[in-house]
Amino acid sequence: MISLWTLLITATALSSQLTGADTPMRPGDAIDFFGDSITWQGGYIDLMSRRLQESPHTRGLLISLIKRGINGGKSNDLRDGCKDLYGCTQAPLSEVLKRDRPCAAVIEIGINDVWHGDKGNPPEVFEKCLRDMVASAKTQKVPVILATPSLIGEEPQGSNPFDSQLDQYVAIVKKVGADTGSIVVDLRASFVRYLSSHPRTAEMGKDRGMLTYDGVHMLPAGNALLADELETGIAAALRKSPRAKPAAISAPQTSLPLVPWPRSITFRTGSLALNRPVLVATSPNLLPLTKILAEEIQAKTGIKPALASKPTQGSIILKLAPNGDPESYRIEVNQSVTISAANPRGLAWGTVTLLQALQTKDNALQIRRMSIEDKPARPHRGLLIDVARRYHSIDVLKQCVELCRFYKLGYLQLHLTDNEAFTFPSRAFPQINTQNQNGGLSYTLEELKELVRFADERGVIMVPEMDIPGHSATLIRTMPDLFKIKGTKPYEHHATINFANSEVLKAIDTLIGEICDVFRTSPYFHMGGDEADISLADQHPDFQAAFHQLGLPEKSQHELYRRFLTQVDEMVKKRGKQLIVWEGFGRNAASKFPIPKDILVMEFENAYYLPTDLLEDGYSLVNASWTPLYVVNRHVWPARKVYEWDLSRFGRFSNLYETTGWYGATDLRRIAGAQVCSWEGPEETEIENLRRVAPAMAERVWNPAVGSSFQQFEVRLRATDDLFDRLVHSVTIHNSPLDATDPNGFDVPCFTKPLSVSLTSSRQGVIRFTLDGKPPTGSSPSYAGPVNLTQTTTIRAALFGPTGQRLGYETSKVFYLVPPRTPNLATGKKVTVSGGTQGPQVPELAVDDNLELSSSWWAGPAPQWLQVDLGKTFRVDRIEVFPYWDGSRYYEYTVEVSTDGQSWFVVADNSANRTPAKPQGDEIRFAARTVRFVKVNLLHNSANEAVHLVELRVWETKGN
Repeated sequence: MISLWTLLITATALSSQLTGADTPMRPGDAIDFFGDSITWQGGYIDLMSRRLQESPHTRGLLISLIKRGINGGKSNDLRDGCKDLYGCTQAPLSEVLKRDRPCAAVIEIGINDVWHGDKGNPPEVFEKCLRDMVASAKTQKVPVILATPSLIGEEPQGSNPFDSQLDQYVAIVKKVGADTGSIVVDLRASFVRYLSSHPRTAEMGKDRGMLTYDGVHMLPAGNALLADELETGIAAALRKSPRAKPAAISAPQTSLPLVPWPRSITFRTGSLALNRPVLVATSPNLLPLTKILAEEIQAKTGIKPALASKPTQGSIILKLAPNGDPESYRIEVNQSVTISAANPRGLAWGTVTLLQALQTKDNALQIRRMSIEDKPARPHRGLLIDVARRYHSIDVLKQCVELCRFYKLGYLQLHLTDNEAFTFPSRAFPQINTQNQNGGLSYTLEELKELVRFADERGVIMVPEMDIPGHSATLIRTMPDLFKIKGTKPYEHHATINFANSEVLKAIDTLIGEICDVFRTSPYFHMGGDEADISLADQHPDFQAAFHQLGLPEKSQHELYRRFLTQVDEMVKKRGKQLIVWEGFGRNAASKFPIPKDILVMEFENAYYLPTDLLEDGYSLVNASWTPLYVVNRHVWPARKVYEWDLSRFGRFSNLYETTGWYGATDLRRIAGAQVCSWEGPEETEIENLRRVAPAMAERVWNPAVGSSFQQFEVRLRATDDLFDRLVHSVTIHNSPLDATDPNGFDVPCFTKPLSVSLTSSRQGVIRFTLDGKPPTGSSPSYAGPVNLTQTTTIRAALFGPTGQRLGYETSKVFYLVPPRTPNLATGKKVTVSGGTQGPQVPELAVDDNLELSSSWWAGPAPQWLQVDLGKTFRVDRIEVFPYWDGSRYYEYTVEVSTDGQSWFVVADNSANRTPAKPQGDEIRFAARTVRFVKVNLLHNSANEAVHLVELRVWETKGN
């Protein structure tokens, strides 16, 4: 029998860090932590998780540390399970292990067995419980780390009446560890040593204040000590267990530009040259993908492969091989190239890898001899395009599909409806497509069906989103008698439908059916579900009747909202699909309408229901956090920030990356993946913005364990980005060196001096372009030479044939002028507002001389006012007002000035305005007046109930 001291010494000797270069952790490992309230609080587990996620050796392994502590729990509670013990309910340890399937289990118990006296457990019961739990773990081949109980009070050793009992229970833990061959971590000895070697201060109580705040529960120092000791024990247990040696992570070869880098790649000597390449589809359903690959190879190399149905030596063979994982694929390059996968989707990913890897030499295709086995670490890798707020042509959406295919993003979600437009063509309710405000018409059924087919052939699944019950002003605007919550005071909800009405539910069911019929191949339907203003809905008779019928108290509209989510879930399930919602419902264990756990939640704002709480409560998530996965117009986080992120981190809304508030998940098993979301942007910025963000996210989710620095990734990305440009665009945009960076740290091209832009194409045709943001046509100016830019400009270009037909997709890019700042009278001055502020959008952002959309004041509901005190009087004859702009929304407002803040004079009355807000703002000129105070009264916003002021500028009369 191995001795106890051998086990203890081993734990110490092998303390080369759980997070070090020789880590024993494997990708996707989970560790269960069983214990009492110390583990239930889990501060040391949070610390260990942060260490794992920050270490370059373990950050991509997606390790789950699972908190299985029971508040007030004793050893028998862990062994047998408990129900509502101080709010905790847990199955017996053996059942938890079966469900969690951890690679190791930590059992830290005993404090309450001693502390609770007669209601605790005597030594013999404590020992029996420990032995039973270790036996259960051994039966399931789970290594156990036993931790001794730490302390009850911080008095010097021997002066606490609990000390002798604790020492007795410590001896039991050591004995059970020695008898069962388990690793033992002597927390009590570590805590006693720490207390004896660290002097106490006068502020600390005699039994608390150094490691604990109450003698038992941990302060940061206590959590750090727990984490240090348990990391040592876990590392020892994992190295001692008969687990397979971890697979080596191949370092990315910059000479082979693959993004995302494959999970496993083995290089062999030499290369395969294909002088007359032949693509072979081994079954008819693979022919569309084979044709796509042939076109892509020709676009990259100029060599057009032939197509065949039977393989010969030197062929590129696509074949289906059953029994593989859903998106896995295998590439073998020997005398031929074979790409095999369990389904066409996996084959699509394999063809992209081959396309990125192949080169040309002596008019032949050349491919390095190698073997690749690859599959994604997480199933959901998505991209969202907002086509409701800004219309996108089908051609631009097809480019987005191509981007998804090229970087193995499996889902392209279309935000089809919002306050501005309902872009899905309803046959049941055609009137809802008649008042779109997004700059375009609704799509046709034929267009959407063709887009779905186009995406399916490339391995990309289109996911539809109809945003309800909020963000639904289009439904209310076009069919108010059906959808509007009428008559509420002091305002009517203009964007939230009357979901308490049975006829509304029938209409929603019909619309869901229509949409699902078009997006047949999507396993999902997204209902939105966020930001629904229902604060006054209780005034409506339909809601009052529902309260009475369901036995709910007054003002229970949020309960009806939760019921609506479950009703939509049933509508979606009967179409054979899974419902997705934004994180819009809150945590409410007492709700009469629990939200089903099989709904997939997209966590974006980290405000309504925290990701850690959702995971703890059993929901599956997609990380779609604002930071760093949101793209909003000019707001594009740098690729470096995305690459340094991982799935465990959820960043809240922020304008500056450094000010982001983060939530870190410790149990990662139900994080299904991630999604980049592009909101409100015009179609001409879409591809250029997303090609900077999406590839980094794709690699972090497909292969988070890749041993790559950002510098290595950037080298690979430059090559793949050039290839993507060549595959998708017929015209390439070049520019002289940029001499500025974005003032807010976003990744967009900026300049301060005149910029020279040139256009080239490798294909035959005439390059035509525009500089006014409109798409080029056959009558647009033809390109004759470099164009000089002196202001923020969108250049859109495409190749045209002799009869004026466009050849391929268009190319577009926005270059942003960073003008010198000239502070006006309002810059940095004191501001006051009428009401609340939404999140970090504080009033001071409206006078910071920054015209970035994210640097703006938000408040709601309208009306709201903002007032600036200039500090003293000035002669003023010009004021500029910059409401939030997105191309469609308009704001009604007035502007007043005053010398004393009491008597006001109206200098602008835009209360009947219907002109959409624009980046240039509104210039207000008037006869010069003496002014100290300026007030903007924001009366109405056509998009939603809130108001948004980007900037207010006040100018002194020239000559004064």
